[in-house]
Amino acid sequence: MAQRRSLAWTELRVGILVVVSFALLSLAIFYVSGESGIFTKRYTVITYFASANGLRSGAEVWLEGVTIGNVDEVKISKESDPRKAVEVHLKIDQSYKNIIRSDSMVTIGTIGLLGDKYVNITRGSEAGEVLADNGELIGSEAGDIAKIVTGTSDLVANLDALSNQVKKLGDRVDRGEGTLGKLLTDTSIYDNANSTMREANAFVRDLRTGTGTVGKLVSDDEMYKRVTTCWTAWTISLNASRPATAPQAGSSTIRRYTTKRTRYSLA
Repeated sequence: MAQRRSLAWTELRVGILVVVSFALLSLAIFYVSGESGIFTKRYTVITYFASANGLRSGAEVWLEGVTIGNVDEVKISKESDPRKAVEVHLKIDQSYKNIIRSDSMVTIGTIGLLGDKYVNITRGSEAGEVLADNGELIGSEAGDIAKIVTGTSDLVANLDALSNQVKKLGDRVDRGEGTLGKLLTDTSIYDNANSTMREANAFVRDLRTGTGTVGKLVSDDEMYKRVTTCWTAWTISLNASRPATAPQAGSSTIRRYTTKRTRYSLA
């Protein structure tokens, strides 16, 4: 009889130890999974999104980057509004109730490249109303890693296509095709340009030395003297052919000045 009592007490102690161990393990799990703790008072905020984007129950809820709760439930909404296609229930620490208001923004974000989702809530303004338990917020779209990766893939594809086009252009230039290819590879263009420069240098040299018609016209003083003599003779002939007229008042001074200036120019 005493042996049976001893065995029963031993089994009872083992059972108590197992129960306490499970309780401690449960407390540890709740403590690790939620920073607010198991005994912290929480309230529910219902948010709606056009898409869950892979959000699951148990995901973290952030307020300006600080964990304040967890996602309790994700399900398809019965609302007809496309902005409310997905209904998400958030369990949030009661101490942040005064900060989350009706004008707070709610978005679904991605943690790192692994794709873990979280819900981020922004601080509401004083103009917004404090949300009661089961209060509602409509979420908005936010850029995530998937969109960034997709955009990066498109950018890489465009750069690859551009690189292929540049390579083809370089190959055509190497083969001497097109205007640029001929300009860079055809030696006749260089020869023609070089010949033109030589002719230009010869022309300038003729001008300086007085060689040729243009050179003589520019540098020969005899040609200048002939032109000056012809101009003087033509001026004298023109003045002699004009009929003599009575001098008009106020015009003699100007005429003398003009005649003197003409003679000065001819001299």
